[in-house]
Amino acid sequence: MSKPKIEAIYPLSAMQQSLLLHSIYEKEDQGFLQVTCTLKGALQLEHFKKAWERVALRHPVLRTSIHWENMEKPVQVVHPLVELDWQVEDWQGDSATGLKNLDLVKEDDRQEGIALTQAPISRFRIFQKEPEVFILLWTCHHILLDGWSTTIILKDVLAYYAGALAGKAVELDALPSYKHYLKWVQQQDQESAAIFWKEKLAGFHGPSLIAPTTQQEAVAGLSFQTSVRTLPVELSERMQAFGQQEHITQSTLIQGVWAILLSKLLQKEDIAFGNTVSGRSADIPNMDLLAGLFMNVLPVGASIKKKQSIGDWMRALQHSVMTSHKYEHISLTQILNWASWKHSSTLFDTLLVYENFPWENMEAGGVQLLDFQGGLTTTYPLTLVIQPGREVHLLFQYQQERVSPLLIEWLENGLSQLLAQIVDQPSIILADLLNFLPTPTGVRQAENQPGYLQMEQANFIFSKKVDDSYVAPQNPIELQLTKMWEELFGRHPIGVQENFFQIGGNSLLAVRLFAHIEQSLGKNLPPVSLIQHPTIRELAGLLQTGEEEDQWSALVPIRASGESLPLFCVHAGGGHVFFYNALGHHMGADQPVYAIQPVGLDGVASYHESIEEMATHYVAEIKRVQAVGPYALLGTCFSNAVCFEMAKQLKNSGDEIALLAIIDSAVHDWSFVAPPSFFQKVQRLPGRVWRFGQRFRSNAGEALSKMVSAKRNKLRDLVDNNLYFLKNKQARNLARMQDKLADLYLDYQWERFPGEITLIRSRQLNDDSSYDFHLSQWEELTDLPLAVHVVDGHHETLFDEPEVQHLSRQLGECLKGVNSPQL
Repeated sequence: MSKPKIEAIYPLSAMQQSLLLHSIYEKEDQGFLQVTCTLKGALQLEHFKKAWERVALRHPVLRTSIHWENMEKPVQVVHPLVELDWQVEDWQGDSATGLKNLDLVKEDDRQEGIALTQAPISRFRIFQKEPEVFILLWTCHHILLDGWSTTIILKDVLAYYAGALAGKAVELDALPSYKHYLKWVQQQDQESAAIFWKEKLAGFHGPSLIAPTTQQEAVAGLSFQTSVRTLPVELSERMQAFGQQEHITQSTLIQGVWAILLSKLLQKEDIAFGNTVSGRSADIPNMDLLAGLFMNVLPVGASIKKKQSIGDWMRALQHSVMTSHKYEHISLTQILNWASWKHSSTLFDTLLVYENFPWENMEAGGVQLLDFQGGLTTTYPLTLVIQPGREVHLLFQYQQERVSPLLIEWLENGLSQLLAQIVDQPSIILADLLNFLPTPTGVRQAENQPGYLQMEQANFIFSKKVDDSYVAPQNPIELQLTKMWEELFGRHPIGVQENFFQIGGNSLLAVRLFAHIEQSLGKNLPPVSLIQHPTIRELAGLLQTGEEEDQWSALVPIRASGESLPLFCVHAGGGHVFFYNALGHHMGADQPVYAIQPVGLDGVASYHESIEEMATHYVAEIKRVQAVGPYALLGTCFSNAVCFEMAKQLKNSGDEIALLAIIDSAVHDWSFVAPPSFFQKVQRLPGRVWRFGQRFRSNAGEALSKMVSAKRNKLRDLVDNNLYFLKNKQARNLARMQDKLADLYLDYQWERFPGEITLIRSRQLNDDSSYDFHLSQWEELTDLPLAVHVVDGHHETLFDEPEVQHLSRQLGECLKGVNSPQL
C-alpha cells in the first residue's frame, strides 16, 4: 500500500508553537474554537456540503494537520485531499429544547476535543430548528485559523453554494500561497525591525502586570469566566462622533481608555498591554483573502502625559500604534528578545482584542448567514474583547483563580465612565481623567515594587503559594538552564526539580527558553519537549542524551540572573554552602550570587589533595559562568585560604580581581578544625566564670536558668548528632569532608598577594582588641593597604538574619561601580 502524498510541509510560527504547547499540556485547550452562526433560508444541505469541499480545495489550511512527536521541530502538513466530517440533526420538534441543547452539544463537543494530527482539523454540525432556520457549529482550532480567516472561508462557502444552485461556475480571486508569505517574511529587514522595537520599548523599566506570574501556582487547570457589558446606543454614537472630530479610530479610543484604566489600577505612568493585529500587512496581492493564522499580539506602550489633552494624547498613541504595523509579522518572543527584556517573565499580562475583521451579515443563494460568533481563545489572565457595532459589546474573559469579579466590575464601570467623560469633555486633560476614576478598594502600591498590586484584603487578585523547595544543579548544563529559568521567571532560586508549568511557565516563555537553549547550547529542541521534560533536571538529561555525563559542578547558583558582576562565595570548613542563601537573597535584585561547594560531598567524587588544586578547579568552574574578569570572590573561615589562592591564580593568568573579600577571619584561624584542647579550656575558664558572675549579680534566677538550659541543650544536641551520624550516610560523608578540609588548610603555604584585600569585620570582633591580630596577619600578605569595613553583628551570627542584612549592604557598597564582565 502506497503512502498518501503530501502537498506541502511548513514550519510552525511562534504563535502556532505557543498554541500547540497549550493544547498538549493544559487540561482545557484554549485554542479550541467553536464557530457558530445562523443560516436562514431554504438551505440545500448537499449543495452546502459540496461548497465546503470546494472551499477546502481552495484553502490549504482546511487540509492541514500538525505533527510534533519524534521530530526536531513541529510542522504543519498540507494534504491534497480530505474528507470533511459532517453531522446533521433535526431539532424542529421543540425549538425551546433545541436552544437548550445547543449549549449541551457545545459542551459535549468540547469534551471530545480535536485531534491536531488528523486532517482536517475541523468538523461540522448542522441543527435544523425550523423549516428555514439552521444552526451551523464549526469546530476548528486557532492553531490554523484566526477570526479574519473564518469570515473569509464562510464568504467563499456562500459564493460556491450560490453558484451551485444557479448552475454557474464561480471564479474567485486568486490566492497567494503560504510559501509566498513565508518567503516575504524572510525578505524583511530584521535589523530595522530590531531597532524599531528596541526603541519602542526602551522607556519601559518594569512590567505592567495585574497578576504577576511569580505568584501563580500553575497554569494547568485554570478556568476562565466571561463578563459582558453592552454600552448604550447613545454612548456608542457619541464615541463615533468624538472619533471623527478628533481624527482617531474607535480602536485607538478603546486602547487609550484601557491604558488610563491600567495606569490608575497599577499606579504607573508607563503602561504596556497586548493588542491583537490581523498580521496581513504583507505587500502581497490578495493577502487579505488568504486563510490561516496570521493574527499576532504586539505590545502597545502608552506613557501617561497628565497635562496633555485627551485628543492630542490619543492622536500620538494612534501614530505610535500605526507605525508598528509595518513590523506586525514579528513574534512577541522575538520582540522581547530584541528588547533584552529581563525585568519579568513578560512585559504585560492583559490583552486587548478589537474585532475588526471583515464580517457582515451575508446572503447568497437565498440563504442569509447571521449571528456569527467566532469564539475567543486566550491564555492571558485578563482579555478585553471589543465587538463594535451600533451597540458596542465589551467582553472580559478572565482566569477566576487569579482575577476576581470585583476587579472586573471596577474595570467595566471605569471603562464606561471614562468613555462618557471623554465624549462629554473632548478637551479634558489626562490628570483630570485619572482623578475622576475611583481608586479600587483594597489596592495599594507594593513597597519597592511600583506597578505591582498588593492586596490588604484578597479583594481583587487571588494568588497561590509556590512550593519553594530547592535542589541545586549538579552539572554545567543544569547550571546554565537554571540561569535561563531564573532570568525568564524573574525569581530565584529555582531548583532543578521544579516543574516549568507549576511555577508559572507558559507557551511564550517556553518559546523564549528554547531560543536561549539554541543560542547558548547549540541544541535545537522544540518547545513541546517541555511536556515530557518539564524540570531542569529532566531537560538537562534530554540535552545530554548520547553524550558523556558531565562531572559534578562545584557551583551552586543562589541567584543566577542579573547584569552586575557575579559574586562567588566559597564554602567554609563545614563543607556545605547553605548559610550563603540569606546573603544572596539580600543582595541587590541585579546581583548574581554563586556559592562554591567542595567535591566529594556526594561520597563518590575524589577529594582535592591541596588548596592549590582546589583553587584551580574552582577557577575553572567560575569561568564557565564568567569567561573573563574582573572577578569578585568572598571567603570566610576555611575559604579565606581558597579565595586567596584563587585570586593569586587569576592574577597570575592576567585576570583582574575586583574584590577579594574576607569575612571576619584570620589567616591562621583553625577554630573549625577541632574543638579546643583541655589546656585551652583551662585558659578560658576564668573569663567564663567572670561573665557568669556578672550575669548572676544582675539577675540570679535568669543566669541559673540559662546555664541549666544550655547544659540540657548541649546534651540533647550531642545525642542527636551522634544518632544522626550513625544513621545517615551523608553525615558520615560530611564528617570525612571536614577532616579533609582541615588537613588541606594546615598544609597550605601562604605567600604574598599583589592586590587589594578587603576585610569585613563584625562589630563584636572589631571592638575586642584581642582580635587585632587579624589585621596584622592580613597586612603581611599584601603590598597594598587593607580595605577594612565594620558591620553591626556578631562573629557567629553574621550570616544569619537579621545581621546578614548589614553584611549584604556592605558588600553591595564594595561592588558598586565595578564594571560587568563580557559574559
